[in-house]
Amino acid sequence: MDSMRTDLHDASNAADPEAVDKRFAGSFMKQGMCSKCRSLDSPGGKVRYCGRCRTTAYCSKECAKADWAEHKHQCESIRTTLDEDIASYVADGGQKKDFFKTRGDIKSWSNEVPGLRNELDLLAWKHRGEAVIIRVSGCETDIDGSGLRIEVVPRSSWDTDPPDLVEFSDVFLKSLRQRHSATSFDPNKEFALVKKMMHPVHSGSNNVIPMRAFVIRRFDHLAIRGVKIVEALVAGTGGEELTDAFAYLKGSILSSHPPDHVAQILQTFGNRSAYLCGRTTPHNSAPIPGRAFHNEIAYMILHQLDLEVDVRLTGLRNAAHLNGREGALRCSDPANSDRFKVVLDDGTCVSVLASNFVHIRRGNYRRRSPERSP
Repeated sequence: MDSMRTDLHDASNAADPEAVDKRFAGSFMKQGMCSKCRSLDSPGGKVRYCGRCRTTAYCSKECAKADWAEHKHQCESIRTTLDEDIASYVADGGQKKDFFKTRGDIKSWSNEVPGLRNELDLLAWKHRGEAVIIRVSGCETDIDGSGLRIEVVPRSSWDTDPPDLVEFSDVFLKSLRQRHSATSFDPNKEFALVKKMMHPVHSGSNNVIPMRAFVIRRFDHLAIRGVKIVEALVAGTGGEELTDAFAYLKGSILSSHPPDHVAQILQTFGNRSAYLCGRTTPHNSAPIPGRAFHNEIAYMILHQLDLEVDVRLTGLRNAAHLNGREGALRCSDPANSDRFKVVLDDGTCVSVLASNFVHIRRGNYRRRSPERSP
């Protein structure tokens, strides 16, 4: 216990809290989670870091004390990994004083790519029972994320001797195994994520150096629940699926909008339901079911999550030769509010009614591609 007290760095007692924040930018807590209780960081909250590994963070002194019995087995390998990363950063041309800020940039870089977080969460959720690691790599200059590479790294690649992940040191892999095997790790609530980014040595420089960060990230169940509802909408045309979708939109996605905006959107739902189904919807109740309306709601959910909306054309009469063709639904047609623009796989852009496409699943859910705008 005395060792724990000595090793705990209390950010709240530091002379310059801002300097501490800057020094440890990109650390575990900067991902928004206490490493013991897994509670999310609150604005203005006091952050405490382990003084030995300088990476593991806690929301309180009590959590740090409670976690020491487990963390002490990982602390040394985490510390050694950090020292290796700093040494590699300096050897590649970076300055030691810039290391933590640069590593922190990895978080902001990936979070600024629309839909990336949801894509990663859904991929990790799909493989949550397989002890995988999700790895995302790219370059900081890749603003729209079109050049990102996302991989599912199976346990056989990182939990073997020798490991298949030759780009990572033995110390890093040891730390990886320890954290993934910790009793506090819950695969139904969180997942392991490795980020690798090519970062300029300094602002304006053409020379880049590799930076990596390993984090345990909490699942965002907004996206997970959203795609489950979309799948239910696609599979059925009854009222139950639409009621769930309506409740989801009201309680999650629309909760961030001003009340008058929400009322306007809900009124639009009612109007569209009446137009497509020929019946009016009572105020503030779920719209009337129908395949076309299910398609519109499914599109809205995926669009709000910045995920690609894959569709297959069907039921076209004047353009029957397009039936069976697949593509991505881009947006409502500005020229006709009853129609949607679809970019087919060969690049052809067509305008169709909601009744003339079906949602399809082509592999894993993925963020919207900036290259496929009509």
